[in-house]
Amino acid sequence: MKGDDLKFQNNSFDTVLLFEVLEHVENPYKILKEAKRVARKNILITVPKCTQFSELKSYGLTYEHVLEKDHINFFTKKDMENLISKEFNKFKVEEEEPTSLIIAGLPKWLKLLILLFNRLQIIKPRLYYRLYAVIEV
Repeated sequence: MKGDDLKFQNNSFDTVLLFEVLEHVENPYKILKEAKRVARKNILITVPKCTQFSELKSYGLTYEHVLEKDHINFFTKKDMENLISKEFNKFKVEEEEPTSLIIAGLPKWLKLLILLFNRLQIIKPRLYYRLYAVIEV
């Protein structure tokens, strides 16, 4: 099905997931509007964040796949907030750190410790590579 013309009734799903979708479509607004039509409770979105690539690259963490031809939209946090605010009042857009990439080669005990420190906000990341949005319908 086309994302802007889903063959489902209104309010067919509690949650609609748009994970790594909006950066690939010609009109993200149409996709979001259609997601709103079929969602009963919420919409969850993830997209790559398009800033800080040069800093990420210096750590060997750049998203080379973002430069592929199928990525036609690039979002900052503000861009995502502006897009969502056209249709919704209750939403939150957050940046998330590349913790899994940074700790991939570390011993398991150290990974767990770093994840715990992140969760407790004892350590705070400087780099973010993904935007997460939670929308209440």
